[in-house]
Amino acid sequence: MTFFEARDFFGIDGIPDCLAPYYKEYPSAPILDRAWLSEQCTKYGVSDENIARLTAALDALESDAALLSFTNFLIAQVCARHLRLDEEYIDLGSCMKMTEETRDFYPMLVMLACIEPATGGYLARGMDASAFTQTVERMLSSVLHRYSKTGDPHVNFEWQSGFFTCALLQFERFYFAPHRFDDGITILKNRVTGEVIALLPDEDDVYIRMSDGQYNGIAGVSESDAFHAVREDTDDAFVGHPIDPIGCGLEQTVILPKSEWEICVHDGDAFLALHIPGGEGYDPEHLRQSVQMALTFYDCYIPEYRIRGIWSESWLYDPHLRKILAPTSKIIRMQDQMYCMPFRWGEPTIHGEMIEHDPPTSLERAVADYEAAGGTFSTNFMFILREDVERIGEKERLYPCFMI
Repeated sequence: MTFFEARDFFGIDGIPDCLAPYYKEYPSAPILDRAWLSEQCTKYGVSDENIARLTAALDALESDAALLSFTNFLIAQVCARHLRLDEEYIDLGSCMKMTEETRDFYPMLVMLACIEPATGGYLARGMDASAFTQTVERMLSSVLHRYSKTGDPHVNFEWQSGFFTCALLQFERFYFAPHRFDDGITILKNRVTGEVIALLPDEDDVYIRMSDGQYNGIAGVSESDAFHAVREDTDDAFVGHPIDPIGCGLEQTVILPKSEWEICVHDGDAFLALHIPGGEGYDPEHLRQSVQMALTFYDCYIPEYRIRGIWSESWLYDPHLRKILAPTSKIIRMQDQMYCMPFRWGEPTIHGEMIEHDPPTSLERAVADYEAAGGTFSTNFMFILREDVERIGEKERLYPCFMI
């Protein structure tokens, strides 16, 4: 079977077309050691009945030679995806053409089977196991504890598989994962002063709201006077609409002489994507420390990345938050250390990701009041260039803004 024939035959949704060039028929080798699986389940309190259900699903999977061959291919690609900086995620949300015995357990089994090859690949690079063991065990504990309590084997493969494959690693306060920069913006640096300016992309459907500098249509808000962003290069200058580092696109174009300015980030450059777990320590000091540790690690063990900086997407970078939070709040202090950007797919995620409390916190009350008054939110992304990391937290703002 070809890649596409196999994917359709087994009915596995969420496997991107970009894996087709890597497809080959793998041996129908067992994917999990049953003694290890039983040991882990017992360790995290899974009942004998639920261990038997999981093992029966594994037996059914491994008894199908064609499915087992494809699964071994899939495991290899899940483990290699982040090393290739693939930006399309692999998800295993629905496996409708599999047998009932295998279907519901398949994503969990694939995730568990990724641990050995992923960690083995890192050990082969000379990494100390402590760099990833804690991260893997934390997610393994979460998945198996949930299964032990509910008997429900369903997992969030797209997100959780990043922990089992060591794509996400924690350095002090934050998690990091390799990321390929491909956001369409132009990032320029002044050859003399080091000043950084980002320009909006030039695409037919890029319209920016005048009211808040976000993409027109985000949060269901469209404005008739939204401006069309254009970008062009002359022989002597870069011309375009600048993005204020607080995260807003600006209507007034700028002309930046090529004798003074140069492009400092190119499509395809490697960044580290920052992921933010809950808890204390969301501040510039912990950010600088975590980023420095992450850069040192990847420079040592995966130097071919040549990491250009830090990238992240979150509701925490939303410039609308400046309207409801004090400048001294942790969220705004952190925004001040980033070059925040409007996001084409920046629909608000604040309610899905902000932890709700009873009674509501001051932030939750401020969000509710702002929305009740007609305000909206957005999801934004940010970057910090590598050469600026050591200056995080030194001054009130890392990248001087234009608007405030």
